[in-house]
Amino acid sequence: MYAQPIGVVLNVSLMELIGFNLKDVINDYCLYALRVAFYKRFIACCFCLFAGDIQAQDSNLIVFLQFQDYDADLQVSLVLHGDTVQQKRLKNVEDYAFENLKSGEYEVIVVNASATSGALVFSCIVKIEENKDYSCFFTGYETSKTTKSYSRSDDSADTFERTEIQVALNYGHSDFIEMGELRSHFSIREEGYAWKPFTKHIGRMVGGGISFGQYFFDKDKFSPSESFQVLRKKYNAWDLDVKYLLRFTQKNQLVRTNASRGFVLDIGIGYYLPLVFRLNTAYENDVHLIQTRMHQFNDFRGIVNFGFHPFVFTAEYRVFDFVQNEHQLPKLEFGIKFLIVDSSH
Repeated sequence: MYAQPIGVVLNVSLMELIGFNLKDVINDYCLYALRVAFYKRFIACCFCLFAGDIQAQDSNLIVFLQFQDYDADLQVSLVLHGDTVQQKRLKNVEDYAFENLKSGEYEVIVVNASATSGALVFSCIVKIEENKDYSCFFTGYETSKTTKSYSRSDDSADTFERTEIQVALNYGHSDFIEMGELRSHFSIREEGYAWKPFTKHIGRMVGGGISFGQYFFDKDKFSPSESFQVLRKKYNAWDLDVKYLLRFTQKNQLVRTNASRGFVLDIGIGYYLPLVFRLNTAYENDVHLIQTRMHQFNDFRGIVNFGFHPFVFTAEYRVFDFVQNEHQLPKLEFGIKFLIVDSSH
């Protein structure tokens, strides 16, 4: 008769012993849910404000200095609401891009950085709106004590072009790449390009040049009849090439100076027109056999250049077989390039 009440008393005592209370559990869960919801909203609001701030700072101001006889360094400052937001020390003839600017009315101040008092050279007001590029020009002569300036808002990239000279040295050996019957090769190439920017970090390169190369056969792979008579065999080649490249840079290509500095990546295609291509076989007693008309006009190549200015690595892939026999030129050619940029126009 007493088993059931005792069981009930034992159950209640056990629940009280472990501190179980359904009402407290529900209250704690509700508080936890409210805190999680608050934190989520707080983080979302912070992210939206941060993302909006980044998106708003998408304007650029390029300052051009052209003080021909002002033999001193100049300091350019951007002042917004009385605070200096960016500052750069430049030469008397130089330009620089102030990037990721908020919208607002900026005062551009140019002072003589060499003077102890920071003598004012010139200043102007530029009103900057979101997602636009602006240019501010300062020109004048110290002797005449006159300066001029004007600003321009551009909805698209600048249309100016640079010229670039490239000197390339290619080398390959059968120990490193597959070359068939060949043992090694080298070539030297000089090219000129017109470089035009599309955006701050992407531009196009159109140009071409002339190259000379030699491809040496592996004597260990001569046929039995050749191994006793032939001293050496090699291909001689002269080519004209035309290339189209997309250039990706770390620096801002819309700036006329220092845009080529830093990391450079070129991806494109090219065509090599053979001017001279012949097989030179040397025998004993200074006897040479020259064979021509062995090539085709299908030397199309894929091109990749990458590195840090002024030196880049280059790799070219020959798409089709070029020689009209089994002794083909290597598909891949590697080398280094030296870049010389002229940004005066």
